[in-house]
Amino acid sequence: MDATHESEQWRNLPNVEERFWAKVDKTEGCWLWKLSPSSRGYGFFHYTAVKNHHKNALAHRVAYSLTHGPITPDQILDHLCFNRRCVRPSHLRIVTAKQNREHLAGAQANNQCGVRGVYFEKGAYRRKPWRARVMHNKKFVEAGQFATLEEATEAVRLKRLELFTHSDADELQAAPPG
Repeated sequence: MDATHESEQWRNLPNVEERFWAKVDKTEGCWLWKLSPSSRGYGFFHYTAVKNHHKNALAHRVAYSLTHGPITPDQILDHLCFNRRCVRPSHLRIVTAKQNREHLAGAQANNQCGVRGVYFEKGAYRRKPWRARVMHNKKFVEAGQFATLEEATEAVRLKRLELFTHSDADELQAAPPG
C-alpha cells in the first residue's frame, strides 16, 4: 500500500507544487491564499484524486506539508499570525488541541468587554464587578474579582502566562504602566 495517507493524496499529482504556489500571494508578512476562503476563513486546495472524484485539502496544511514533509490527520497546525488564509510555512506550527486553544487572538464574539477571560457581573460584588478566569484542562481557573477592567485584564493575562504554554500574545503584551 502507498505510504501516503489518504488526506495527502494530492502529493501524488503532477505539478502539484507549481499549481499550489500559483494560488498564493507571497507578501512581506503573511502568504495569503488567493482563492475564496471557506465560511470559517480557511483556504482550500481543490484537486482530483481519481477521474471525476474531486477533493479538497486545507491550503495551510498543504503548504506546511510541502515544506516540512507529511503530516498526519491528527496533527493540528496553529497559525502564529492568527490569519486563517495565511499559508506561509514559517507562520505555522504543529500543536496539540490544548495548545491551539491557548493561542487565541482575543475575546469570544459574545464577550461584552472585549477582553478574553474577563466578565462584568451585574449586581454581584458591586465594589469588584470584574471577574477574571481562564479555561485550563477543561476547567475554569479563577484569577479573582476586581474593581476595574484594567486590573482584571492584567490578572487574567498573568494567569494565562502561569498556566499556558502557547499564549504568545500574552507574552508579547507588557504589563500596563502604573
